[in-house]
Amino acid sequence: MLYELLYSSIAAATFDEGGLEDLLVQARARNRQCNVTGVLFFNGRKFLQLLEGPKQQVDELFAVIRDDARHSDVTVFHTGEIAERAFEGWAMAYETLGTETSIGSWQDELTMSAREDGGHLSNIGYRLLRLMRDEPFQAAAG
Repeated sequence: MLYELLYSSIAAATFDEGGLEDLLVQARARNRQCNVTGVLFFNGRKFLQLLEGPKQQVDELFAVIRDDARHSDVTVFHTGEIAERAFEGWAMAYETLGTETSIGSWQDELTMSAREDGGHLSNIGYRLLRLMRDEPFQAAAG
């Protein structure tokens, strides 16, 4: 069974470009090891991350992420089964959001989109892809 988990958190300290690159290198290596894919968004203060893969691996990886001292106020706002991955082949896609981009507004957009879809949040990854396509970004994916 494939599974997805979407959470947000607040950076514990300011991340410069080098710090973010280190985080991405570590996350991509760990995700490949765990057979987990997904995407990470960062607006200079808050993270929004989607993890997808086998449920046990996603849960185990998230337990490590949740306890990471580089962020706080970890809030899960969606988990669920999915038929397929939205980020197949991406150990960790990454998008830098401008500081004016509100991650909370993205959460609202995803929830509204789900309501329009009969209340189902299944495969939220595809909704994230749609938001990525529709918003101007400074892309740095891998």
